[in-house]
Amino acid sequence: MPPNNEPDELAGSQTLPSSIVYDSNYVDPFEQNNNISCPLVSAGKREKKSSTLWTICPFILGNEFCERLAYYGLATNLVVYLQLRCGFSASEAATQTSNWSGTCYVTPLIGAWLADSYFGRFKTIAIFTFIYLIGMVTLCIHPAFLATKDHESPEPLHQFAFFLGLYIVALGTGGIKPNVSAFGADQFDEQDPQDMAEKKSFFNWFYFAINLGSLLASLVVVYIQENISWTIGFAIPAVALAVASFMFWAGRYKYKFSQPKESPLERLMKIMWTATIAPRSREVEGDAFEEGSWVDRWLDRAVQCGKYTVAQVLEVKLVVRLMPVFFTQIMYWAVYTQMSTVFVEQGEQMNRKVVGSFAIPAASLSTFDTVSIIVLVPIFDGFVYPMLERSGYRLTPLRKIGWGMLFAVFSMLCAAAVEYRRLQVYHEGHTLDSDSSHKTSVDMTVFWQTGQYLLVGASEVMASIAQ
Repeated sequence: MPPNNEPDELAGSQTLPSSIVYDSNYVDPFEQNNNISCPLVSAGKREKKSSTLWTICPFILGNEFCERLAYYGLATNLVVYLQLRCGFSASEAATQTSNWSGTCYVTPLIGAWLADSYFGRFKTIAIFTFIYLIGMVTLCIHPAFLATKDHESPEPLHQFAFFLGLYIVALGTGGIKPNVSAFGADQFDEQDPQDMAEKKSFFNWFYFAINLGSLLASLVVVYIQENISWTIGFAIPAVALAVASFMFWAGRYKYKFSQPKESPLERLMKIMWTATIAPRSREVEGDAFEEGSWVDRWLDRAVQCGKYTVAQVLEVKLVVRLMPVFFTQIMYWAVYTQMSTVFVEQGEQMNRKVVGSFAIPAASLSTFDTVSIIVLVPIFDGFVYPMLERSGYRLTPLRKIGWGMLFAVFSMLCAAAVEYRRLQVYHEGHTLDSDSSHKTSVDMTVFWQTGQYLLVGASEVMASIAQ
């Protein structure tokens, strides 16, 4: 699974302002004086020798673990629920799941903007966690009141309530994804060598918390949903999110809080708009104006009109030059999404029995993706990358992304080969009795899918982390 994303969450590792002022008294973050000029304000007095990693970060790490358990407890098996309880076809369920997943990765733009410009990270996380919890509770009670059964058409009101809760969750997660890792980074003093050493460990533990939450969701929550009760299976993520909220709030006396300032995204948009509407200056026409690409000349107009500095415009130029790389990742994440849609639907039509009558949920095979990441990250960092560098081949971030995309291609080829063989077995007549999914399953073990999940995990280790 991506580090809460996945890669966007690790943006908190950016360099923080070094000027830290400690206040001897606790200041409630919801009643902070907006006139405070320091970038970071400590909410509590801490001893100099205390460990930030073990006295403050457990609240943040516990929150992240529970939140990821809640998110993946919903997302991993959503495509199955849409078919069994909401009456969608396989293609419709996959489309709805993809739309929702995409929304979950768009709303962080809103959360990041609000945190940077208005509320600060703590307030944004707290507010959006409450919104998130409302959506989870709505989804939790939905199965209990769902009048439809199996493939019968659900009542419009029930369907509306379900999707309302689903997209409230998408909005809620948008305030957490871009801010929680950055908020964790805020707790470390860059002038303190001990803090700087612990900061690296914090992100390792942060990544571990994400994958542990994903692992438990895939193994435990998914099984409960399919074999015991969908209501209980949705209640567990709701309770996990409530625990996440409590843990995050419990650490408020120890946190340091960043003051809101202009959002980088907002400034980027302002500079691009200024460059668009600004007239071309005659004073710089000629050779000076013709230097660089048309993008450089376009953005230079924001400097020429006197509203922005050369350094500010240069930052925008660097971002614009990265856009082609970002656009290539659209197809990569489209492939990644298949793991929670097409892969699950494929597994539902295979033999999922393990021992006796015990059948593993198809969505639980995403565990192989998580295990692959946990195992391969230290192997790649400790052995593969150093060995390649010694041989004269250095894996730059762009090369890692390229190799990661290649592994994603191999994953889809592997899935295609499994599907080809599954159809062969079906046409040969080796089918099984219909199970709870009401689909014709073939006598071909679902563990044939292991390879495609492992390859997705390998692609994440390279492409996702490098992004």
